Amino acid sequence: MNSECISIFFSIVITLFFFALCYFFAQILPGFSTTIRVSEWGVEVWEGIVPVARIRYEDILEIRPVTFKEMLPWHNRQAINWYRAGGKFYVPKAVLVQKRKGIIKFVVISPEDVDAFIREVKRKMSSEKQ
Repeated sequence: MNSECISIFFSIVITLFFFALCYFFAQILPGFSTTIRVSEWGVEVWEGIVPVARIRYEDILEIRPVTFKEMLPWHNRQAINWYRAGGKFYVPKAVLVQKRKGIIKFVVISPEDVDAFIREVKRKMSSEKQ
């Protein structure tokens, strides 16, 4: 009986350690494999070779910076509906893209330089309208 309890305890500890290790690597590795592109037709987010999000310029209603605190659902109830496209869980500042149509209306992207990314997208959006 006692050896069974010890065996169950160690199984739980090993499982928790495995999940913690996976979470740790999931936070480190996406930064190396996530690619965010501002192309001639829109914004693309890739995880390795898989496209995670593609947003056309004409579908973008609003694009703005958001802080980590704004992304937390207990500080901002609307954040529950936001889709995080690639990147790490914790970033001090990210980009919120509000789409005009589609099932997913809000997409959070975490580029390296948030302000430069927003300027580039807005520049491409204004040149597309002309």
